[in-house]
Order: sequence, then structure tokens, then C-alpha cells
Amino acid sequence: MASGGAGSVTRIRVQVTLAAVPMRAYLPRQASTIHQAPTYLTIRNLSGRPDELLSASTPIARHVILTGPPGPRGARPTVAGLPIPAHGSITLSPLSDDVVLVDPTPYESDMTVPLALVFRHAGRVQVDAAVSAPGAP
Repeated sequence: MASGGAGSVTRIRVQVTLAAVPMRAYLPRQASTIHQAPTYLTIRNLSGRPDELLSASTPIARHVILTGPPGPRGARPTVAGLPIPAHGSITLSPLSDDVVLVDPTPYESDMTVPLALVFRHAGRVQVDAAVSAPGAP
């Protein structure tokens, strides 16, 4: 914590663990098919101030979206951000809130996938997500 004449500034810190992107089972691809790769992440807010995951990016995907949990028909709503409570954590997975890679290039032969996560207060955090077996974080 740093103090100044007008108040104080608290640095928000987050910790990202258990980052993984499962391998995809490749099927014959049709021109209109867009592949999506879910991620697994645990984000822990180490500060006393709430934060929010605002966006994510990776060089292997055209774009990355944040989604809420699946609805009654399995549809996943796109969300503008994912809140992380003060001194709390969130676990992202295909069964809950998630970071989804849209139309990624083949990555199965790589050991990791680089992800850049942008938080409202903590800023940009770089993570190397392990490439895991399908269905396993």
C-alpha cells in the first residue's frame, strides 16, 4: 500500500491457478462450423477490494469471450465481466462462468496455451494454461 497526500492506493493482487485448456477431438470441419475451446481457471483475489475479469486474449484464437453459466437449454450467455469478491475466488469451467476461446488454431501439440487476462483493478495478468486431455482440467 502506498499513501499520498489525498488518500491511499491499494494494489489489487490476483492469483491464477489450475489453468488448463482441454484438447479438442477433431471432427471433419465444415466451413460454417466455429469451434470453441473452454478453459479451466481458478482466480483468487488476494486483496480486500473486489475486482472483475473484463477480458481475455490469446494468440491462438480469433477472439475470446466471457460466459455465464449454462442456462436451462444449455445456452451460455456472453457477459461483460466476471466479478471476483474481495479475499475470494472463482473457478471457471465449462460448467460455470468461463473464458471460451473462439475458433482457436490447432494447439493439441503444444504443452501450454498463453492467455492474457485483464482485470478492472489488477490490470493484465499473463498465464500459461496447460493443454489437458478432453474433459479433464
